[in-house]
Amino acid sequence: MEFSDKPFLYTFDALNTQVESLNGIEAKGKRYLAKVKGNQKTLLKQVRQAFEEESVKENNTILEEKDKRESIEGNKWVKRETFVLSSKNDESLIDNSSFRHIKSIIKQVKYISDNEGKIKVKEQYLIANF
Repeated sequence: MEFSDKPFLYTFDALNTQVESLNGIEAKGKRYLAKVKGNQKTLLKQVRQAFEEESVKENNTILEEKDKRESIEGNKWVKRETFVLSSKNDESLIDNSSFRHIKSIIKQVKYISDNEGKIKVKEQYLIANF
């Protein structure tokens, strides 16, 4: 199904981060950026593992810190960090026969202080075929 004849990027929440959806987009030569959520336990585990292992190896990958900022939201201190792990040689970053086209993994970390000064850390991962 085509939405436009112009170049575009598919983005969506984890609901559509399914093997058939992503492989269909890849087969058409289109780009996607998809969120990986906690209920996708196997994929999330593979993405986390790949990010940690590849960021240490750095031989076939590029790890970049893309964003780091702090703000006050209401009465809470918030700090955000974004890291991008990209494949140098166009190989998939995870060893998964269903997803052979993951070229980038984005890790976003959010630190939030509560009213007592305790810091809560939230992580989220996104995957892309470019």
